[in-house]
Amino acid sequence: MSFKEQLNRLKEAALMRQPGRRVDLALVYRKDLTELIYHFDRLDQEERARYKPEELKGTGLIFRERQRQIEQEGWTEEHDQEHRKGELALAAACYAIPTEKRTWYCIIEKLWPWSNNWWKSTPNDRIRELTKAGALIAAEIDRLISEGEKS
Repeated sequence: MSFKEQLNRLKEAALMRQPGRRVDLALVYRKDLTELIYHFDRLDQEERARYKPEELKGTGLIFRERQRQIEQEGWTEEHDQEHRKGELALAAACYAIPTEKRTWYCIIEKLWPWSNNWWKSTPNDRIRELTKAGALIAAEIDRLISEGEKS
């Protein structure tokens, strides 16, 4: 059942509770909000699960990677706020540099903002590296927006 169908079903149920009276839908929404959120989250998870990475375009892959970073690695917006010196953007730049153009000693050592054990290169999967770069850029943008920076 789609989200819209779920919402209409909740509206109908609310109207049946008080036949002949106009119901304040704001009250209905507040009362059934938990159920509605549960159904929305479940439908959203089902929708995301239907797509295979090879079927996603760039923005979808980046979105999924950012979600993975948050959910599996614990790199939340709160955590990202600790990186105020451009570390997220620098890490993204390292992953974005084509494999044949980068070397550890020439480029990565100078740009990589964290200890070496956090470098997780996948040189045989360019899409994966660009996906990581994109997710790190998204995290940096979110961090800047949270700070209120516009430029």
